[in-house]
Amino acid sequence: MRSLRRTLAPSLMLALVAITGSILPATAAVVVKQGGAIGSYSYTDTAGATGARCEYGLAVPGANGNDLDRIMVDHPIVFSKAGQRTVGWRFIVQRSLNVGGTGGWRTIHASTFQKRSATTSSPASFTDRSFLIPTDKDFHFRTLVVIRWYEAGSSTDVAGSVRLRTEYYRSLNGGSRVDMDRCLPEY
Repeated sequence: MRSLRRTLAPSLMLALVAITGSILPATAAVVVKQGGAIGSYSYTDTAGATGARCEYGLAVPGANGNDLDRIMVDHPIVFSKAGQRTVGWRFIVQRSLNVGGTGGWRTIHASTFQKRSATTSSPASFTDRSFLIPTDKDFHFRTLVVIRWYEAGSSTDVAGSVRLRTEYYRSLNGGSRVDMDRCLPEY
């Protein structure tokens, strides 16, 4: 009986994919909001492969020494809902209301939407993006990723969207550690 279950489980999964026509979203990020007609997508966000990177001690204009200088956000993998259509993504950076990471969150940056063409079998050719942190105060920072699917023939009429909150952040400064839920102000 056990060997029959082991044989049937993969077969049932393949049948489900064939029936639904899509693979379920593979993501460790938290889905904050979802609505409308969406296609398949994935956003890699695990302890081993974080969704964002916190960079410290950079020698770039505007950098603040040992403090958090930049957040790099990985792009999602996004497929069209049907046929060839435009899809898009952007990231949002939020900081804690209070120094020390308390008091909730306030949006300090929302990137423009990066839009590309995708099909149901070929994802959009998105790129990773970043934001230079504008302060050296001890605020905590986190990111959200917004994915949009547009109506056929349009790059402005939204058919559906998903908003994800990144859970894992790799801190880079010579070494590497993973923090949960946010980039800390200092390495």
